[in-house]
Amino acid sequence: PATAAVRDGDTTYVWRLREESVERVAVRPGRERDGQIELLSGIAAGDTVVARPVAGLAPGSVVVPILK
Repeated sequence: PATAAVRDGDTTYVWRLREESVERVAVRPGRERDGQIELLSGIAAGDTVVARPVAGLAPGSVVVPILK
């Protein structure tokens, strides 16, 4: 979802799940439509990202995924 992509100045990134923690990954966004965003580079098919990042999330933060 588009909510997964965080914009910080000229950089757009997502939080990717790695085992039980997250890492910040720069991505290149494409088109956005109907609440979805196309990511042209930075993550691969099958990667799990945080759909709605919360304030205070940092590299290495331990998370418990809720997969739907």
